[in-house]
Amino acid sequence: MAFNGMRVIHGNLGDRLRYIMNSAKTEDGLLVVGINTTPGAALGDMMRTKRKYGKLDKRQGYHIIQSFKPGEIEAGDALRFGMEFIEKYLGNRYEGVAAVHTDRAHVHVHIIFNSVSWVDGKKYHAARGEYLERIRELCDEQCRAWGLSVIEGDGRVRRTTKDEARRVRQGRPTCRDQIRADIDRAIGESVTMNDLERALRLQGYVIKRTAKTVSLKAPGMERFVRFKSLGEGYRTKDLQQRLYENFRAMKRVVPAERVKLPEPEELDRYVGIQAQYYSITRQMRKLAEKRHLRYAPALRAEIRKMEQWQEDFRFQEKHGITSVEELRAKRDEIQAAISALVEQRKEIYRERRTVAARENPQRMAELDAKLEEYRICLAGLRREVRIADRIEERVLYRVEPMLAAEEARREILQEMKNGKQKSMRREER
Repeated sequence: MAFNGMRVIHGNLGDRLRYIMNSAKTEDGLLVVGINTTPGAALGDMMRTKRKYGKLDKRQGYHIIQSFKPGEIEAGDALRFGMEFIEKYLGNRYEGVAAVHTDRAHVHVHIIFNSVSWVDGKKYHAARGEYLERIRELCDEQCRAWGLSVIEGDGRVRRTTKDEARRVRQGRPTCRDQIRADIDRAIGESVTMNDLERALRLQGYVIKRTAKTVSLKAPGMERFVRFKSLGEGYRTKDLQQRLYENFRAMKRVVPAERVKLPEPEELDRYVGIQAQYYSITRQMRKLAEKRHLRYAPALRAEIRKMEQWQEDFRFQEKHGITSVEELRAKRDEIQAAISALVEQRKEIYRERRTVAARENPQRMAELDAKLEEYRICLAGLRREVRIADRIEERVLYRVEPMLAAEEARREILQEMKNGKQKSMRREER
């Protein structure tokens, strides 16, 4: 038996009731029954209850759907199943309608009930996770009692964005894969949940806690992602278990201090912004080759633009640019060359408009060829101007802050580790 959960009715309650009581779907209305009312009077009774207690706004009702495997249950039995379930779940407090639809291969029950109780006027309230924690538990118990099949697992519908689905098809890591990799790395540097959250914040994440859930959001993400939605091994209790295992391992073995390796000899050839660009492109190249995410999301986001970074670096090497001042001077020089070419091109356009040129096809072909040469040349120069603008923006606002943030993160993590090692040594003494 498949239980499809509960939907909130915000709009016209009458439309929903008319849909589930459709005679073409319910064998001319034989498979429709009222809950604390009659099907024909259900809408009127629900609205009178709302007016009586002054609760006509916001949520109007709730819609539960229960689906069964084809051939697993008869329509009449499905209706009895739905009524038995609603009695267990809601008792005798809400008006509603239950209807069985037989227009598809699988029999399914629709149950709509009022959002306001006719007994005391209290509004129905379902806490987050109600489907998994209460509704599905009751439904599964009833299915077992009736000898019906039960869905194994948590019953969640896994939804992905188009971008995530495309990445899965292409064998590329998705956003959630990246988050899991960041959590795995942060766990390797933590022994408590506070350590884990601190490590994730150092990577650029925003952490949000509620009474029941913990969520996180990386730079550039629009919505928070709950830990439990990341799957097995990333629920809060799973993370706590992994952190506890880290703590036990650290108690047994005190790791040696990390040795910082010197930069490669190639770096000595570059100075100024060339050195900065070489360093960051080297980091991103390692990130891409190893297919795991070792740096903060702000830095990782640039890996998709690595070809741009390499193009910027080649531009700097080509023109011998080592500072922002040299970059701006080169850009002004290119702009002057563009202006000169544009003026020269105007002469060709003027000649093309003359009668003599129009009457001479060979000359027109020569002029068109020259215009194409100018177009290609100007396109290349304008591209270099865009590259120069991009380099300046990255140098001033992105390269240094990213590298500084990464270095600060590493220093803080190292201090945390050193502090934990000292405290463990004192405990051992």
